[in-house]
Amino acid sequence: MRRIVLHRALRGAPVGLLICHFITLVISLQHGNGTYLAVPQALIADWGGELNAVLVQTGLCLAYGAMWGGASVIWEIERWSPLRMTLTHLAVTAGSTLPVAWLLRWMPRSALGVGVYFAIFFGIYLCIWLGSYAKVKASIDRINRKM
Repeated sequence: MRRIVLHRALRGAPVGLLICHFITLVISLQHGNGTYLAVPQALIADWGGELNAVLVQTGLCLAYGAMWGGASVIWEIERWSPLRMTLTHLAVTAGSTLPVAWLLRWMPRSALGVGVYFAIFFGIYLCIWLGSYAKVKASIDRINRKM
């Protein structure tokens, strides 16, 4: 199982970079006034320069993707109920994503910022979960009809 988690984490790391790049594009569209913002200005101040901030962001984005990749094995633990899998996966991903979002300044550092961040995170998670659930249910229904 550890080998599978490690393999998934290694495959997930570059996906994390891609997701983070997309996030920087969204932030640039919202706040860049026509320029690309590789990192938020506050992150540059936190780390003493743009290069340091980009290096920190790159490392955290790799770790972010690795965590999501490794967490995917939760869905394959057959002895667990779907509810337990969902709640465990949600806890692992939300608990790992919040520190990355906080450190990379993807959200305001306030109680309201954390609340809005979690509302958006849970909303996206719920939409993806419902889509996955509908797909699996349709697949099971198709198998049952064939029987």
